[in-house]
Amino acid sequence: MSSQIPTREVNQRIVVEEKKRAVEAANHNATVSRIVRIVYFLSSAIGLVLFIRLVLALLAVNPANVFASIIDTLSDPFVAPFATLVQNPVIEGAGVFELTTVIAMVAWGLLGWFIGQILWLIFSRPR
Repeated sequence: MSSQIPTREVNQRIVVEEKKRAVEAANHNATVSRIVRIVYFLSSAIGLVLFIRLVLALLAVNPANVFASIIDTLSDPFVAPFATLVQNPVIEGAGVFELTTVIAMVAWGLLGWFIGQILWLIFSRPR
C-alpha cells in the first residue's frame, strides 16, 4: 500500500498542473479573442462608414452638408486605393452608384477578417 501513496500524489500533482495550464491557456485565449474582436469591430466600423457613403451617393445628397462632408472625409482614405479601379455609374434621376465604395467595403471586410484569423492562429494556445 505504501507504494500507491506516492503514485497517487504524483497523479494528483499532474492533474493540478494540467488544470493550471488549461486555465492559463484559457486566460491567454480570452485576451487574444478580445483583440480579434477589436479588429472585427474596427473592420465593421469602416464598413458602416463606407455603407453610409454609398447610400449618400445614391441619394445624391448635398456634398456641402456637414454630415455628408464628415462621412466623405472619414471614408476617403479607405476608398482611395480603389478610386481609379472602375468607373462609378451615374443613375439617371438619382445619384451615383459608387462601385468603388462597394469594392472597398468587400476588400476592407475581407482584410479585417483575415487579420483576425491570422492573429488567432498565431497567438492562441491549445487547451
